Amino acid sequence: MTARTKILNDGDPDRFDHRYQSWRGEARPQRHPHDDGVWLGGAASLRQLPSGVDAVVSLCRVADGHIPAGVRHLDVRLIDKVAANANLDFVLLDTVRAVEQLRGEGATVFLHGLGGHSRTPAVAALYGARRTRVDGDQALAEVCDVLPDADPNRELRAALRRLLPATEKRNR
Repeated sequence: MTARTKILNDGDPDRFDHRYQSWRGEARPQRHPHDDGVWLGGAASLRQLPSGVDAVVSLCRVADGHIPAGVRHLDVRLIDKVAANANLDFVLLDTVRAVEQLRGEGATVFLHGLGGHSRTPAVAALYGARRTRVDGDQALAEVCDVLPDADPNRELRAALRRLLPATEKRNR
């Protein structure tokens, strides 16, 4: 066990075994409705990334070996459980800024959570609202149109409502 793992788990061993991780769900990523250079999906999509993807933003834990060689990878500690994220607004906004930076550098990004149902649409909606200046409800609805099983948890939805008014004012 690494020192990093001990710190993150308050000294407890990491119970996540990357070697035996099995992913359920659809392995076909979908294009972001507000940016053709961003793909959305679940971790199963890592098995068959669309051609041209050169950056992966993981909203769930994945083993380094699950990321294709030569692809930039950003791990985000975003837990899909209410009250489990001490700095949720910061993590959401920081993640979206990272996607914006990658896109600004010309990268094609695959954004994913475990199943692509909760974290992925929340981050994708915040990204889309900032990019197109549509309101958060519309951005989330449009993301959910391409990810029909999407249903961000109530805490993620509340964070979107908090973040988007301030975001819209900054971008005007």
